[in-house]
Amino acid sequence: MFEPPEGTTDFDTDAAAAEHAMEYRASESAAAAASAVTPTSDADVDWGPDPVEENIESLEMQELRLEEMRLKAKRTALERRQATPQVIDSTGSAVDTPAPPAAPAWSGKVITVHDKEIQVVQPSAAAIKYLSIFGFGEAGAARGDFQDFMNRHVSAKSIADIRGWTWDGELSEAFYNDLIKELVTMGSGRPTGPSSPSPRSR
Repeated sequence: MFEPPEGTTDFDTDAAAAEHAMEYRASESAAAAASAVTPTSDADVDWGPDPVEENIESLEMQELRLEEMRLKAKRTALERRQATPQVIDSTGSAVDTPAPPAAPAWSGKVITVHDKEIQVVQPSAAAIKYLSIFGFGEAGAARGDFQDFMNRHVSAKSIADIRGWTWDGELSEAFYNDLIKELVTMGSGRPTGPSSPSPRSR
């Protein structure tokens, strides 16, 4: 039978104490090893770059590059449209083209209506009579008599100007009436506006 060493009165108690001490030291060693290998929190973990964030940044950069390419293409197309076309001969050499002829000076008259200069031709008495009788009825409107009168007695440049001023909202309704009055009274000496009141006689 195994006997405890001399001087030991309770072998079971000493053996249990020794086993407990060994387990305590083993647990301390395991905890120290774990703390040396595993960080205490996720904040201390260096997981490296986030692949999701990298993909988002990559997509944003691609969109920016595509937008830059679109803007560059639009700018190039606009510059091509605005550039003067170049004429080349059969050898591929550039040929100097003459400048377009300047528009001839207006040979008619220039009147001013509401601070706008209008190039006009004085209508004949027959044209004025025709306009007054036939131009403003339903049949005349259907035939375009008024437009024909304007095309005959107002220059193409001034008609284009009037359209542009109308489009930009620069003209009032009175402009068109005053223009017609100026046209039909040209050369007659008749005033186009109301006469000034005469001084009252005593």
